[in-house]
Amino acid sequence: RRVAESATQWLADQVTARRDELALAETAVETFKRAQLDPAFASDALLDQQLAALNDQRVQTKAARATEMARLEQVVRLTEEQGALAAAQTQQSSLILALRSRHAELHQTDVRLSEPRASSHPERESIAKEISQLEASIRDEVRNVIQTYRNEIAVLKIRETTLQDDVLRIQEQLSDNAAASLSLRQLEREADAARETYEEMLGRLGETRAQAEIQRAEARMVNQAQIP
Repeated sequence: RRVAESATQWLADQVTARRDELALAETAVETFKRAQLDPAFASDALLDQQLAALNDQRVQTKAARATEMARLEQVVRLTEEQGALAAAQTQQSSLILALRSRHAELHQTDVRLSEPRASSHPERESIAKEISQLEASIRDEVRNVIQTYRNEIAVLKIRETTLQDDVLRIQEQLSDNAAASLSLRQLEREADAARETYEEMLGRLGETRAQAEIQRAEARMVNQAQIP
């Protein structure tokens, strides 16, 4: 009987300890799940969506930068090889178009006046002066166009770098989520194991208590025996 009672007490202590371990394990699981429900936590589906959008923007930005670089190279090459007037013919800005139109108009007028009047004629000299001023304005505007291309390329380069950083950040978050999922599964396995151990010890305690009850004597003392 004493052996059964000792075994029962030991099992009761074990059940209490296993119950505490189970409570801690389940609390760890619930705490981890609540952390994933925090508004700051992003699910894999949302991160995948953001990553796809960032990659699309990065590709578009890279393509736009390549286009601007090609245009810049064309303008610079034409300016160096054929002059600003040739480079201006490839541009569609309203100011350059107006300057080119006025330049062509004055050139035609000068050609028409070249037959009856010499180049030293005041009217032709006035036209030549205005043409020279227009060409200087066109050169200035071509330089502005070149600088605008360079500025745009620099902005696109910065944007491309920023998008790449954002892509890396999202990828790191996905990696963190994967690690968190592994941690959660590990916590759940530990909780399941603790629950299984607790239920096993609880069952054994019930069996031991039942055996102790069977072994307990049914007799009771009515009167104390007299000494002979």
